[in-house]
Amino acid sequence: MYFKPRVFISSTFSGNLNIRKSIKKFLSEAGIEPLLYETNLTPSVKPFTYREDILSADFVILFIDNKYGSTTETGLSGTEEEYSLARKYNIPLHVYISKKVNTLVKNVSGSTDKNELNESEKLKKFIDRINEDRTSYFIFSNTKELEKKIKENTAKLIFSVATNFIVKNGLSNHNSQLISLNNDVNILTKFIKKMDYRKKLKDEHPLDPITTSIILEPLYDLDYFYINTLVTRCAKDEFSIFIKASQKFTENHELNYTTNHAQQIGKVTVDFYTVSNPSKEGEIYSSYYSKFKEWDNSYTKFKNQYATLLAQFELLK
Repeated sequence: MYFKPRVFISSTFSGNLNIRKSIKKFLSEAGIEPLLYETNLTPSVKPFTYREDILSADFVILFIDNKYGSTTETGLSGTEEEYSLARKYNIPLHVYISKKVNTLVKNVSGSTDKNELNESEKLKKFIDRINEDRTSYFIFSNTKELEKKIKENTAKLIFSVATNFIVKNGLSNHNSQLISLNNDVNILTKFIKKMDYRKKLKDEHPLDPITTSIILEPLYDLDYFYINTLVTRCAKDEFSIFIKASQKFTENHELNYTTNHAQQIGKVTVDFYTVSNPSKEGEIYSSYYSKFKEWDNSYTKFKNQYATLLAQFELLK
């Protein structure tokens, strides 16, 4: 049996259910088991019993928006209790704090609403505590940026979890490499399945690969492989070319194109873009189209090499 990291997602529920579901979906597709209070954890009438389940997690993702949350029998919010447990039991932790929190905290004494003042004061104490603990954190402006930052940090998360697991269990170099390879292979297999489905939709409807997210969106999930992973070293040439082509195709796309509207097509929500600088629309489109053709060619070659890699991986088991 291969090691599957377990990641606990900590936040208030109010207004965050959609982003929690989105993070859960992404982590699952990355070969990680997400733990959420509302779906996974031990049933109990006592809120603290739920949060004790955090102790089975290998990693914690905690994000704070503009709400402190309801207090429990401990006098703390559920999110702060989860932070306390992660710190107490040395569970690796990534903290994300909304820019809205900084605004609330700065204006804590200026509010005339008692409930708002109480909420702001509690948030300020929580943030002060995080700073006093010297816990580093990431700042986000909105849920889209939060999700993007979590995706970007997945490589660090998996590396931290895998390192702790190997150290705790005293695994041999062979077994630790198998764990690493298995995780990487799972991620790539899911990526190829997702990409092939999207390429099929692109051809059937048809959808423009430059002015829609049909091809672009899954490429951002490849951030994990931009570092020197074991599977990257095994796959060598075609994989490296594919990764570079993906980086080149996505580079600055969000600066040149903005989302106009979204549409459900098949199982996918597709964003439709408009160019940011209409006077250079033809020039910008032409540049990205050549990058897309280069990417498309590299994807075909990468898939062929990946089939060979899978066969080699089976022999290692």
